[in-house]
Amino acid sequence: MENANDVRSQTKTIIDEGNGNLVIDLEHLTFLDSSGCSVLISAYKAIRARQGRLVLSHVSPEIMSLFELTRLNEIFEIFPDTEAAIAAIA
Repeated sequence: MENANDVRSQTKTIIDEGNGNLVIDLEHLTFLDSSGCSVLISAYKAIRARQGRLVLSHVSPEIMSLFELTRLNEIFEIFPDTEAAIAAIA
């Protein structure tokens, strides 16, 4: 929660300056609350508005459990590693 606004701002800048696709590597993410989910959903919506794709990689079992509980796994494309995620949107 304390980092959500910073991450939201940084993600918006990346999306605004990017090519329409984005890979978010969650390898070092150990905790995700509703604020973090909101950041990911906002990024997803912004990317979709540009006809792009947002994909996630390295989702831990704990975070995947949260995604499954909230059904976010049905929205996000999730890959086991960054290389696979990049290949999917290339």
